[in-house]
Amino acid sequence: MLIIDDVITDGGAKREAIELIRAQGATPAAVLIAFDRMERGRDERSAVQELQQEFRIPVIAIATLDDLLRFIAGRPALEAAGPAVTAYRARYGVQ
Repeated sequence: MLIIDDVITDGGAKREAIELIRAQGATPAAVLIAFDRMERGRDERSAVQELQQEFRIPVIAIATLDDLLRFIAGRPALEAAGPAVTAYRARYGVQ
């Protein structure tokens, strides 16, 4: 079973989904997410790292916050958003 979702922040919703699926006797094979905000989970690891280590399944992101920052850089119409994204990462993210 593959879990598919749009975004991962602190990992709470994915953790809950994995536990519900396992409680029904199924085994999640992986989590596929469109965007990884690269946020801390319950400790100093990222939510992705926590899920991978705790549940022993891959968590695959199509794009990450790092990808977004690279995309913004060098695009005059988007560069103004760069400081806000960087501040978001400093507040919630894993470096």
